[in-house]
Amino acid sequence: MYPNCPRSAEILFAAADATWRAEAARLLGKSPDDPQLAHHPGAQGHPHSFLAIAYEVRQWALAEWEKRRSELIEAA
Repeated sequence: MYPNCPRSAEILFAAADATWRAEAARLLGKSPDDPQLAHHPGAQGHPHSFLAIAYEVRQWALAEWEKRRSELIEAA
């Protein structure tokens, strides 16, 4: 990822989100496009599971994307 680049942070989030959504949907019997997927009780996975790791990476990537966007807005 290029430091301080909102676009690369957005791409990283998109990849992390797609990975998490695919695994959550597979395990929960839902569609990856289900807007309520993040609110499902099992969507964060069991500790140390692939789903839990994917969820943690997704949350980190989202925070990075939001941080880069706010930095860009503040610089404008």
